Amino acid sequence: MSTRTAGALRGLLARLSLVFHVVELAEREVRGEELEPRDKAQVSAATVKRAATFIRKIALPNLFRLGLSGFIIDPTDADEVVGDVLQSVMAYVWADPEAKRIRFRAARPADETIVALDDQSHILADSFSRRVEMAEQVSRAEVWRDVLDGTEALDDPRNYRSPRITLGEQFGLPRIRVIASRWLKTEGQAALTGSTLLQASGEPPVYVTVEVGAKDAHRVGPGTPVRLTTRNLQDETGLAKPALFIVTEAVERGGERVRLTMRSIGGFPGISNWTGDSAPNWATATDEQKTEQAFWTDENGLISGENPRSVWT
Repeated sequence: MSTRTAGALRGLLARLSLVFHVVELAEREVRGEELEPRDKAQVSAATVKRAATFIRKIALPNLFRLGLSGFIIDPTDADEVVGDVLQSVMAYVWADPEAKRIRFRAARPADETIVALDDQSHILADSFSRRVEMAEQVSRAEVWRDVLDGTEALDDPRNYRSPRITLGEQFGLPRIRVIASRWLKTEGQAALTGSTLLQASGEPPVYVTVEVGAKDAHRVGPGTPVRLTTRNLQDETGLAKPALFIVTEAVERGGERVRLTMRSIGGFPGISNWTGDSAPNWATATDEQKTEQAFWTDENGLISGENPRSVWT
């Protein structure tokens, strides 16, 4: 390990120690402790040790397991390095004070338990808002991989051995996202990053904000996949249409309610593998299964003479 690399790790340790320290302060305030100015200004040795353990046992091993490597030639802020790596692998991290964890999640289809939220049982009245972020939509992903010279400009395509270009569907003006990564080496890595980006943002993402009561607060938090059913999201017939979102922020409001901000899981199909023999057909599927699974249609797009509407065909 070079002196510069060791210096970069020391800088990362200092910044992660500060993150762990802030999470610890939040936990103590939740427990009702009175914090002295010294408590806020002084990071304990135990906190630094936890941050070092996180780097040694989680951060670095996962980078090596992913096959990522690169050189940091000049002094660089840790948040820039972490952001660069997360962008390259299409992942994100966040602090979870309640669980005393720093969470990591790769962008992917929802493959764990999905929490259901609806107007009748969970969403508080008049708390729904919605916005579409057109600027985040990506119609073309261009991933540069295998940097030639780490001492030269990383934003120069001539400094990369081979760009990987993945095309998406066109919506209005072309929206090109370039990822210049010193960490990606292989064609497969670049292809996965590009395709994941297009799947996540190939359509303009929808952000929804709702509030739920205290009884539901423990069920959802940042990173939780949610199936949202509300009269504010309808299909072409005017019926409430369940949609998949992922929670990006959860803010407690007065101890009795939690405000959730969620981003649509755009582009990820509701099915990615062939179902087993026990999977229902169209005639026996429930309404929920009809919106989640794929079914074969006839040449007119109908199933047994019925229009499946929003079902994948």
